[in-house]
Amino acid sequence: ERTMRTKLVSALRELWPPTTVSASSGKSKNRERPSIRATNYMILCSPSMFGIGSKKAAKAAAKLRAHRKIWDLARDAMKSVDPIFSTQYTALALTHNFEGSPHIDRQNVGPFYGLALG
Repeated sequence: ERTMRTKLVSALRELWPPTTVSASSGKSKNRERPSIRATNYMILCSPSMFGIGSKKAAKAAAKLRAHRKIWDLARDAMKSVDPIFSTQYTALALTHNFEGSPHIDRQNVGPFYGLALG
């Protein structure tokens, strides 16, 4: 749905405005995994991925609260194509200018969806 795409793109532009790329190096300040070829890269995780009360769960919960709008918009997009999976996924990778390469992903061991917005 066009409105859903527009909302997602708008939220991502708020998260990663053009000024997040360094003028001197051309590199982004928002790359959680520098080995991934992307201008920006961030993973949001459900605290349920980690042990209850753990430091990782607390950190994931705080990050999710900070970016709840994007998580909810992504969930709504998923719900429109797979309502069951939309209640089950536990992580969301957000990328900007991602360059994929053939590989075996050892960190994502379950089913996943990809969504390109332009």
